Amino acid sequence: MSFPVTLAPRKLPTQEDLPYADDVPTDSWDADLQVDLLVSTLYLSRHGSESCIGASQFVYYEDPPPANVPPRKLSPDLFVVLHATPGLRRSWLRWQEGGRLPSFVLELLSESTEARDFGEKKHIYEQVWGLEDYVLYDPVDTRLEVFHRVRGRLVPLHPDAAGRYWLASLGLYLVRWTGTYRGFDREWVRFADATGILLPTPEERAAHEAELRADAMAQSREANDRRLMAEVERVAAVAQAREEAMLRAAAEARIREQATLRGAAEAQAREETTLRAAAEARVREEATLRAAAEAQAREETTLRAAAEARVREMERQLSDMLARLDQSR
Repeated sequence: MSFPVTLAPRKLPTQEDLPYADDVPTDSWDADLQVDLLVSTLYLSRHGSESCIGASQFVYYEDPPPANVPPRKLSPDLFVVLHATPGLRRSWLRWQEGGRLPSFVLELLSESTEARDFGEKKHIYEQVWGLEDYVLYDPVDTRLEVFHRVRGRLVPLHPDAAGRYWLASLGLYLVRWTGTYRGFDREWVRFADATGILLPTPEERAAHEAELRADAMAQSREANDRRLMAEVERVAAVAQAREEAMLRAAAEARIREQATLRGAAEAQAREETTLRAAAEARVREEATLRAAAEAQAREETTLRAAAEARVREMERQLSDMLARLDQSR
């Protein structure tokens, strides 16, 4: 008699169970710096978005095989998985990520890797991964080749008139750029946004933010200076208005004082005219009285003279009468 056997579900390996990097050094320092430049700018631009960025980490791209068979993996120099939960990972395990695989891969060419990058890897990226954009760049001789998925095949992508490659999977351009990164001045490849502006490195962003802060501080100082100048002008205008009001009040007071003085002078003049007229009337009255007195004196003199003449006439007549009397005796 047989009994059914219930098998325990197989435990799938996790990131902690599998190697996460091959620890094979790159052929030149240029490669490490080139990857660092691309990762740092891409990470800043996509921070917070639903994507995962990896560099030189294993991507386990098939469902896990039986326990005694190692899963197949590749270690791209740079890869981006879209629509993934953001976060750090030791490696990318397809069976833990809902079957998702990278949409973009960049490999740095060297003598030891070129044949595999153009051959076996390109075939796996095209046929198994369903990769959308594949970039191969040699940091030594600056050779750059870009492939884009068209009807299930990775075909060469040609640059536009400005020498830029449009990476549809990332919505970014890949451009050549000559400049200094980490103290090395040479040609690099970099990402640029849809307007052609380079994605900044942390140092460039910090410098730009410092410049913006400096500009903001300068604008703030200018605004403060303008506010201070406006306040100074306002205070000066208020002081000038008060001074003008005081001068106007003083002028009006002086005008009123002059009007008062002029009124007083006119009143005094009228009073003096009245007094002068009264004095003249009194003089005329005194002259009239004097003339009347003189006339009276003359009249009295005339009357006295007439009286004296009459007395003399009467005395003469009396004398004549006495003389006649004497004669008649």
